[in-house]
Amino acid sequence: MLIDWGTICASWGVGQNARVAICLERGFEMIVGLLAVLKAGGACVPLDPAYPAQRLNYMLADSALVALLTQESLAGRFNEISPAVPAGWI
Repeated sequence: MLIDWGTICASWGVGQNARVAICLERGFEMIVGLLAVLKAGGACVPLDPAYPAQRLNYMLADSALVALLTQESLAGRFNEISPAVPAGWI
C-alpha cells in the first residue's frame, strides 16, 4: 500500500520540497499517507478535518500545494480547490 501511494504521489509531481496537504482522520491511513509523501520526497501540510471550512480553504490557498491527499468521506469539503491540484483519497 505504501509503495503504491508513494508512486502515485510521485506521478502527481511530488518531489523534493513539494508540498502535499494531508487531511485524514487519525489512523492507519494517515500514517500511510504521511510516509507515502515522504517516500516521494515531498513535505506534508497537515490539515485537521475538524477545522472550519474557511480555515481549510485559507490553508490550501496559502501553502502552494502540489497535491491533496484525503479520504473519500472528506473529499466533499474540498470542492473549491483548484483543478490544477491533483486530489486523491485513501
